[in-house]
Amino acid sequence: MRPLPRAAACGVLLALLGLSCFASRHDWSPVAGLRSVTPRAVSGDEPHYLLVANLILAGHLTSGDAYDRVLAGKSDQMGQNARGHLYDHHTIVVDPKSGRRALWADAYDRTRSVQCGPGCVRYRRKVGYEWIGPGAVELPAHPIAFPLLLAAGLWPFAGDPSGIELRAIDLVLFLSWLGVVATWLAARRAGLSPGEALAAAALLGAASPWLPYSRSLFSETSAGLFLALAAWALASRQALLCGLAVVAAAAIKPALGVVALGLFCALLLERRRRDALVLAAVSALGGAALVACNLWLAGVPVIGGAKGYVVAQGGSGVGSSVADALVSQTHGLLLFAPWTALALIGMVLAFRRQPQPGAPVALVRALALGSASYLAVLLSSAFASGGFAYGPRQLVPLLPWLALAAVGTVAGRGRAWRGALLVLGLAGAAIAVPSALRYASLFNQPVVAAWKN
Repeated sequence: MRPLPRAAACGVLLALLGLSCFASRHDWSPVAGLRSVTPRAVSGDEPHYLLVANLILAGHLTSGDAYDRVLAGKSDQMGQNARGHLYDHHTIVVDPKSGRRALWADAYDRTRSVQCGPGCVRYRRKVGYEWIGPGAVELPAHPIAFPLLLAAGLWPFAGDPSGIELRAIDLVLFLSWLGVVATWLAARRAGLSPGEALAAAALLGAASPWLPYSRSLFSETSAGLFLALAAWALASRQALLCGLAVVAAAAIKPALGVVALGLFCALLLERRRRDALVLAAVSALGGAALVACNLWLAGVPVIGGAKGYVVAQGGSGVGSSVADALVSQTHGLLLFAPWTALALIGMVLAFRRQPQPGAPVALVRALALGSASYLAVLLSSAFASGGFAYGPRQLVPLLPWLALAAVGTVAGRGRAWRGALLVLGLAGAAIAVPSALRYASLFNQPVVAAWKN
């Protein structure tokens, strides 16, 4: 009887891959119905990640006249949809002579475009940045790890620039599916039954924003893949591998580096002091290596995106960030993936003195503390919503952990809990599947927009 669960697991995991592939190649609307499409970079950070991947394939990192060529319709380096469009630059501007540097978003007013000749920046420069001259160099403002990962996978196709965009999206889709597989492996390693492990994989791959993001060029699911691997390593008592996975996630999204602190505390609570020290050492060394790499690339310790880290204050304080990240119509996690409510409840219940028998309590506790560390940083930021994107973008990397926590919470409990997970999971799928099919038109749209014309 044992081979049957394995065969069923392979079938379900392959079906989830097929769902992602189908959603990537189709679009749907209540009026026009279902039609075949070619996936493209949409907006937000996507075209800029694609640009950097293309620059790496070309053997350099400086933007040069890349944005001008896109505006003139002479380049597909930001994707075919970007041709002829004026973009703000997601770069760090460096003066080679003085060594001064600034985020492009700080130096230029993107609300005030100007007309000028080739080679100039078509936005008005702000007061205080007169030192930026014709010899200034522009380097990527996003962490280099994700474009580098794309470039490594696309290297065999570097001779066909016209196909890079489609292949990059396919690569993200494959990495996203690997995140689903890693979540299943982590669930099995944590002691969940084959059915429960498949439920965790299905929640992630078919009932959450992970599915729409698997057809995108955002970095969130790639970072989530490494967090899923960290959960597997943690459940396998492999502290070294767990630390390396966390460092890899932090290389893609620097704020995720703080999850190491939560996991370190969790290991101490479990009296796994040696593992805690190994995790701390690997995370510290990896963090130092990332800082050194950033200093070498751009002369700054942290490369953290087009706008960097901005503390929430005034009308956009922490309370507003919490509401925006969890319950807002356009970005609220609990609306776009209703089953995550069970995960959050389970993370709290895991700290009871008498935990529920049959549940992977130690893993859920660790994931709770790791998630809390990241949320503390994220919710103190003015960009907790994730900017111009679909749904709760900033929380997508945590979805593998939340899927594990949700199923781990229900494990060993009564029918009411299992029924609630089933209902909320189906609600998540009813949101995720049409959203994946309409992904390109749902940026900053309410959760119900997927069902409207």
